[in-house]
Amino acid sequence: MATQRYVTVSAKISSSLRQRMKRLGISPSKAFKAGLEEELKKEQMAELIKKAQKAKRILERIPIEEVVDDIREDRGR
Repeated sequence: MATQRYVTVSAKISSSLRQRMKRLGISPSKAFKAGLEEELKKEQMAELIKKAQKAKRILERIPIEEVVDDIREDRGR
């Protein structure tokens, strides 16, 4: 297993937000990481949906009879 490499990223937040986080015991680092992970998942899902829609448009052009015939042919092997 490869060693994980890290980089430092910083962000400015308002002092009032920092105070509220501190009062609630929320780690800015953990919150920032969680937010980045969530945003990444959201963007990856949107990308997958676009790809699936594109594949659907392509697959809809193939007649179902052709697909059925190909499956039957493969099963006969």
